[in-house]
Amino acid sequence: MNIGGRVGAIRNADKTTVYLFGYGTYQGKKIPPLGTIGAFGLDMGEMGMHNPIIQLDDGNTVWGCQCMYGSENKVKEMIGDRKVEYVKPPELYSEKKRDKKETLYRHKKPILLELR
Repeated sequence: MNIGGRVGAIRNADKTTVYLFGYGTYQGKKIPPLGTIGAFGLDMGEMGMHNPIIQLDDGNTVWGCQCMYGSENKVKEMIGDRKVEYVKPPELYSEKKRDKKETLYRHKKPILLELR
């Protein structure tokens, strides 16, 4: 994916409906702000990991960890004849909310857990 390339960002989909954040441009990879919650409820900003950033045409921003994304043409092809429902990107968790939640990543480097 090239910086400035056109992309589509999907929150989720089922057999009849695609919940779409929208279309926009790929801005490269950056460290997201604190409170950017990605897969498994992890705060990607707190982890300090670079993540794809998409600037949507409506002015909102969505991060790769918050969506499924691809080239605009591929996303439109994937949608096919399903109904499209536009949704807003998730808001950042506030410091107050984050303080109440225990996280595994309190340092710049992730804590590695061994699963048995």
